[in-house]
Amino acid sequence: MIDYAEIPQDALDYYAKVEREVIDEENHNNPVLAEVKLKKFVSTSKGRNRKRKALKEVTLIRYGYHYHYPHLFRWDVAGLELLGDLPDVETRLQEIILGNQAYDLNSQRTTRFRA
Repeated sequence: MIDYAEIPQDALDYYAKVEREVIDEENHNNPVLAEVKLKKFVSTSKGRNRKRKALKEVTLIRYGYHYHYPHLFRWDVAGLELLGDLPDVETRLQEIILGNQAYDLNSQRTTRFRA
């Protein structure tokens, strides 16, 4: 077993730097993580110069030049373009991009997009 108390601090800093570089390189070479960005922020605006009383956390997906809400994002199209023709490509793409977000995307759809 490794005793981390015996390792000098400069060696720990070096290992942490190398690990960050490896993770950055892996993210750069991954086609999904290189093309799709997940943006999260807190919004105080309702639009048209109206302020919101309660803050709202917003999650947007940037794919190409456009930003999309996760519940309106075309998971099937992006999955076929990025991952190829795999079984259950939508679920795999959601797992890669969203990770462990604890909400159901189908419950957030607006009424005009329901079938």
